[in-house]
Amino acid sequence: MKNLLIYLCILTNMLLAQNQQAEKILNTVFSEIVNKNGVSIEFDYWFENSSYQMEKPITGMIVLYANNKFYLEFYSEENKIIQMYDGEALSTILIEEKEIQIDHLTEESGFFIQDIFNNYKFKFHSNIGQPLNKNTIINLTPIKEYKKEEYNNCIDELQLPNCLKLPKQCRIGIDSINQKLLDDCLQVKKGYQKNNVLNIAIEIDTLMNKLISITQLDEYQGKTQIVINKLGREDENYLKIDSTIYKDFEIIDLR
Repeated sequence: MKNLLIYLCILTNMLLAQNQQAEKILNTVFSEIVNKNGVSIEFDYWFENSSYQMEKPITGMIVLYANNKFYLEFYSEENKIIQMYDGEALSTILIEEKEIQIDHLTEESGFFIQDIFNNYKFKFHSNIGQPLNKNTIINLTPIKEYKKEEYNNCIDELQLPNCLKLPKQCRIGIDSINQKLLDDCLQVKKGYQKNNVLNIAIEIDTLMNKLISITQLDEYQGKTQIVINKLGREDENYLKIDSTIYKDFEIIDLR
C-alpha cells in the first residue's frame, strides 16, 4: 500500500508538471496573437464526420482584437459570409442574400478558434501529447461545468455542507466517497452544462513558437480542423461596415 501511495504521488506530480509545461507553451504562442490588437489569421477550414468529408477546404480569415472584438470571413464556393463584433453588436453579412443581421454575441455565435484563445486557461485541462516530428501537440480537454440548480440540489440531497453550493464555494473540500456520490447524483440529474467537444489538439512548432493547426473532435464523430496559413497585423477598420459597399443590403435587427 505504501509503495502504491508513493507511485500515485509521483504520477500526480508528473501530470501536474506536464500540465504546467503545456500551458507555458500555449502562453508563449497565444500571447503573440491574443494580446496584440489587429492580428489576422488566414486559414484553411476542414470538416468531416462519419457520413461527410470535404474534398477541399474553405478558406477564411479572422482578425482578433482586444476585449473579445473580432472580424471573420469565410469563402466557400456557394457563398461568402462576414461576421464582425465591435464590442456591442455582432453583425453577420450574407453576401449572396444581400442581408445584414445584427444580434447580441453569445457563446454559440463566436468562432471556436477565438474561444480557445480567450478561454484555454479556464475552460480546459491541457497536457502535452505525443511529439509529431519537430512539432508538439497540446491536448485540451473541456472542464465540466455544473448547472447551478442541479448541483445545489445534489448538495442538499447528500446533506453536504451548504457552503459547498454554487456560485460561491468554501474551501473545506470533499472526500473521495462523497465526491463519488456527488458525481453520481449529477449524472442522474444531468447536472452538467452540455458540451459536445471531446478534445482539441493544438499543433505548435515549438522551435519557432508558431501555431500550425487546431483540430477539434466532437461527440458526434465530427472533426473540424483549422490549418494556419499566415499571420499578419491589421487595424480596426475591419470592424466598420462600409455603407457604400452594402448600401443595397437589407438590415435585420435581431436584438
